[in-house]
Amino acid sequence: DSLIKIPKVKSFYIPEKGNAVIYFQEGNKLPEAQVKKKWFQNFRKKKNTEPSYESDGNVLVHLIPSSGKSRKTKDVKSVKLAPKSDYFLYTKHQKVKVDSFQLILGNNGSNTVWTLPTKYNHIGDIAFNSNATAFAFTASMDTADRKLYQLFYADIAQKKVTQLLDTVIAGLDSSLALNEFVEPYFSENGNRIFFG
Repeated sequence: DSLIKIPKVKSFYIPEKGNAVIYFQEGNKLPEAQVKKKWFQNFRKKKNTEPSYESDGNVLVHLIPSSGKSRKTKDVKSVKLAPKSDYFLYTKHQKVKVDSFQLILGNNGSNTVWTLPTKYNHIGDIAFNSNATAFAFTASMDTADRKLYQLFYADIAQKKVTQLLDTVIAGLDSSLALNEFVEPYFSENGNRIFFG
């Protein structure tokens, strides 16, 4: 019934299920809260509000148009929507001395569902199974230029991550090894994970 105008949008996603719009805004700063200052606060020494890290991410906005409510998260590098589901995954990036990536599972109807506890030096491709009860992803904890990768399986209900494969697999030709370009995907019934 009404038109919502959203400025500085880099890219956006509309989930198949639910009433939400997920989009990247230009820049990586969250707006400061508008709070009235008392007269004596102007003379206090200002605290350094700049983060102590760098990030290649941007601000991700999760907007519910019907209510006008939104949630903003900074340092977000990528987003993956689960098909026919309320779930979506996003990757946060921070760099102090080395890159640090973390996966967070969100839900269109609520706040963060699950923040995966492990931080990685790189997160590759992500795939949900067809009924969005699990997802698979490739990641590396290696800080070298030529990284060793692992394939992980995550069960959403149990909030459990299991490593399935490593870069070095006995009997597998090195040209078929896991790397940053390998994409995992599930069989139709979700019982098997393939990569290639």
